[in-house]
Amino acid sequence: MIKKILIVIDDLAPDIYVVDRGIKLAEQLGARIGLIDVARLSLGYIEAGIYPEDLEEINRQRAEKTVEKIKEQYPDMEFVDFEPVGDPVEEIKDIVAEWRPDMLVVGHHKHAFLQRMSENIKERRLVNRINIPVLVIPCD
Repeated sequence: MIKKILIVIDDLAPDIYVVDRGIKLAEQLGARIGLIDVARLSLGYIEAGIYPEDLEEINRQRAEKTVEKIKEQYPDMEFVDFEPVGDPVEEIKDIVAEWRPDMLVVGHHKHAFLQRMSENIKERRLVNRINIPVLVIPCD
């Protein structure tokens, strides 16, 4: 039985579309909803006068604003939100181990999904490192 659904918010995919589908599924199942937006940890080099710590703070603020925007659009929904900083795959894996959701909902652009799943990148690493069902919602 699915009691908790963790929805991954990614700034590369249309967040609201993915969140909306995840919320509808959670409502049908009577499941709690978790939101996770990982602020990417910046690398140790300076680019265009921006220090890694500054870039990390910019990413953290972006993640917080995204989660707050979603909460404002769904004022009647209760969310558990996670806003970690680091490698998205590792952070999601840690949240899955800690919060123990029964399903993970992620979005992905249609045109690149099959190609990207066959390469050794984020989506494949994520699917290979967690032990719960992953619902991939095509976007575009």
